[in-house]
Amino acid sequence: MKNLTNLLEYQVKDLLDIELQLLQVLPNIIFCVTDKYLLELLHIHLQEATVQRNKIEHVAQELQILHTKQTSEVMTSLVKQTNLFLRKKIKSELKDAGIIAEIQKIEYYKIACYDIALSYAKELKLISITSLLNDTLNQVYEINESLTDLAENHITKKASINF
Repeated sequence: MKNLTNLLEYQVKDLLDIELQLLQVLPNIIFCVTDKYLLELLHIHLQEATVQRNKIEHVAQELQILHTKQTSEVMTSLVKQTNLFLRKKIKSELKDAGIIAEIQKIEYYKIACYDIALSYAKELKLISITSLLNDTLNQVYEINESLTDLAENHITKKASINF
């Protein structure tokens, strides 16, 4: 890599794979959820993940990134860990609480990656890319906050009562 633009391109390629892997694992996660509020939130998250994938594809187009196949090894590991958790035989209330934890690990990683890409785009004064990345980052923060609220105010309490 020779410059900040190359670093941004690297981050965008990583984000493309992160969003793709998330879109692949979310249906499996949704299938394992029993709580109706969590289920509703994850359906919304699936729709938002599709929008986020489209936005990062648009960023890649603006940067004229032709070769976009890059595997995010961290995301691959997070998805693998999530799938291992989904196969555990535990009470549904505990599983729902654990599912939130697994999703939040992914969301925190996405926050870090989008934040890095956003800082590069700002430094390079790429206004439209900065706007797309900032919008997406805000969406990721919102889903993470919604998961935290649901966990603290409903799922974790439900899991502890049935302990």
